[in-house]
Order: sequence, then structure tokens, then C-alpha cells
Amino acid sequence: MAKGSGNYTRLKNIRIAGGHYEKKFRWVNFCVYCGQPKECLDHVFPLSLASGLDLSRPSVKQELFQGLNIVPSCSSCNRIASDYAFINIRLKRQFIQERIRKRYLKKLRAVEWTQEELSEIGYNLKSQIKKLNHNRIILENRVMWPASSKTKRIY
Repeated sequence: MAKGSGNYTRLKNIRIAGGHYEKKFRWVNFCVYCGQPKECLDHVFPLSLASGLDLSRPSVKQELFQGLNIVPSCSSCNRIASDYAFINIRLKRQFIQERIRKRYLKKLRAVEWTQEELSEIGYNLKSQIKKLNHNRIILENRVMWPASSKTKRIY
């Protein structure tokens, strides 16, 4: 790749910007946005956008506040956030949880079956309903995280 090409310059800027990121919550084994098990690391302020900023100026870094952090994340939350810009983790968490609510609204509104109702149906249908119930609980935990002690932990 030629040094004068746009791709080379972009990659160089990304490498430089990446050096300014600080790893936060290294000891945490869960996603800081939804509480699911950690699968990857996420740049709170997207690296693709940071590469276009002059991070050598202290005022730029100050305005980003918590933005130049790398935090543990699940791959789902990392994909949902994409390259939207956020200056702190709390705002990014709110955005992601709202997107999860919208995406899985139908599953979150699913009816909860009682044990009596489940005992009246066949094995295959019962196992499907139990699986849906399990997934609904996971989704509820994700959109309410971090929540009160009433949150059901199933993993």
C-alpha cells in the first residue's frame, strides 16, 4: 500500500488514536452495557471516529470525558452501538438498552405460562415455551441492567 493513499493515512490515524485509549474495568467478566458474559472489548468512543480527531490537544481529550475507554462488552451490544459516538458509558448503555427493547419488544411481551398450563401440553411444545421463557428472562435482565436485586439471574 502506498504511503500517499487514503487507506494508509486512515490506518495510521487509527493506530495513533488507539494509543490514547485506556482499558477500563479489566477485572470485569461481563458486558458493561447489559450484564451478559464478556465476549469482546468495545471502544466507548468509536476508534473510527477518534482517528479523525487531533488527540494530541488536551482540550479534545478533555471534552471526550470517558469516551477514550475500552470496556468489556458482549458482541451483541458492540454491534448495536456500531460507530455511534458517545462521551460516556452511561449514555451508551441507555442507547443500547433502548435498541434492545425496540428490537425484542414482541419477545419481552410474551405471556408467562404457569406450571399447571405447561403440564397440560405435549413435550415438544412445552420445551419450546420453556426456551422462550428463558430467553425473555435474559432479555429482561439485559434491558434492566444494572438493576435492583429483583432482577432474575439465570446464568
